[in-house]
Amino acid sequence: LARVDSRWGVHCAVRESACGRVHENHHSVVVARNRSGNGVRMAANPLGQVLSRALDALSGSSSSSDGSRLQSIASVLVIGATGKTGSEVVRSLREMNPNLRVFAGCRDGSAQERGVSFDEQIDMVSVDVTEEGSITGAIQKVKPDAIVWTVGSRTPREVDAEGLAKVVAAFSESASGRILKSSRTQYLFDFTKNGGAAASRFSPLDDVIMGGVSASRMDRDPISSGGLGAAFTGYVSLDQNGGFCQARAQWSPSSPLNLVGYDGIELVVRGDGRRYKVNLKNTAEPEFVFQASFDTIKGERLRVRLPFSDFLPTKRGKLAYTDGSSMYSDTLALDSITAFSLVVSKIETGGMTNSAFVPGEFKLELESISAFYATQPRFVLLSSAAVTRPFWTEEEKAAYSYASAIPIVQLNPGNVLGEKLRGEDFLRASGLPYCIVRATGLNDKEQPMNSRLVLTQGDRAVGRIHRKDLAKGISYALQSPQAAFKTFEIESKPPLPMQSESEMESDFARLQPDCRLQLSPQSIT
Repeated sequence: LARVDSRWGVHCAVRESACGRVHENHHSVVVARNRSGNGVRMAANPLGQVLSRALDALSGSSSSSDGSRLQSIASVLVIGATGKTGSEVVRSLREMNPNLRVFAGCRDGSAQERGVSFDEQIDMVSVDVTEEGSITGAIQKVKPDAIVWTVGSRTPREVDAEGLAKVVAAFSESASGRILKSSRTQYLFDFTKNGGAAASRFSPLDDVIMGGVSASRMDRDPISSGGLGAAFTGYVSLDQNGGFCQARAQWSPSSPLNLVGYDGIELVVRGDGRRYKVNLKNTAEPEFVFQASFDTIKGERLRVRLPFSDFLPTKRGKLAYTDGSSMYSDTLALDSITAFSLVVSKIETGGMTNSAFVPGEFKLELESISAFYATQPRFVLLSSAAVTRPFWTEEEKAAYSYASAIPIVQLNPGNVLGEKLRGEDFLRASGLPYCIVRATGLNDKEQPMNSRLVLTQGDRAVGRIHRKDLAKGISYALQSPQAAFKTFEIESKPPLPMQSESEMESDFARLQPDCRLQLSPQSIT
């Protein structure tokens, strides 16, 4: 059953091991604050999360960014604002933040046709999502800091896929969009430039130093030949007690890499289905590094985001613990990083055996390696649960028959689910900070308002939600850095009451970030 998650989950956190058991690529280890003042926290299971929150409360720190490095969101354009859901989103945004300037984007005359009206604080903006000129004109006119898409239509290809793609492209090319894409990350290695020359920064450090026979190299992999720019390749062997290959780039201790202010490492890669690790070193102590791992999907281009809170102190492949009160004293000092490494190994992060390891040839293609910082989503897309289900295999449909047999999946009028999925993919690949909210069944008559919001991933949710509650969920997502670069399904569960803002922030934090950039069999060009 885990294969359904790995195929249709946008994120890559859940994996099926060689023995068929599912495990998580996260650990419940808390590390002391680093020199930048950001708490470095590892927490994935509930106990780890409780411990992390408790320690944060005691220290007065938090590992989450407030998104303040970019200008805060002062204005938002809601497209589809006169629809049933869009109008609720407009009102919800204003209620949550009276200082937020909200523009209601809609076709000329649609407000009158639908009998929708807003207070005088809401500015109406004409926009037709099927016309590029109308879209560009609206964005240039209001210069929004963010966009919320709530458009519903009876022409899925024209609106849900191609119309959304036009809006994403126009916002990306606007002044705000260009700033967002250029300032949210700092390239450490851009392998697309100068023929992949950045590959020369890396040197091999393989198990031959311990008597093994594995060998690797980092080479240019020309884009003109179908590569991404560079490739970490080689042969990893268990012979003579070996089992790892490493490509390492170094900085001088007198002039180290300074990543203070950033929140993690982002890699754009195309892998071979193996599990790889990233090592960060900030101490002269031999063999001591901070380490995090990630999975790849064979032949698929992925964006992997590794928060610094996922990096564990490691020595010789094992967790580096001390004793007593200093047990968690090892810190990842972001202002003094002297080495960055890519590793393929028989040992998993934390010292356990890598159950996904297979000796032999490997290849990890690399487009870029960057430092990222957390920011609020600047494009929130209202999509639909079930968008991947028409593409499930018969085995997957049987495994989750309760999710695949619902009417919208069986009927799929106008391929609406497929077109919505194409639109999602275009947004994921845009480089904009985004959040994709997949609504379950909208029901304003039977579903009570102000019910607890349930967020899940994997596109298996079958439930209901009141439009007012959906609007609140979208509004919460827009203001939360923890919701950025994530896709999730949303439903409500009465009679439990709706969460507070801080509780919603915790719920967003538990979601996994997207790494897959394309889920649809057919992309938008």
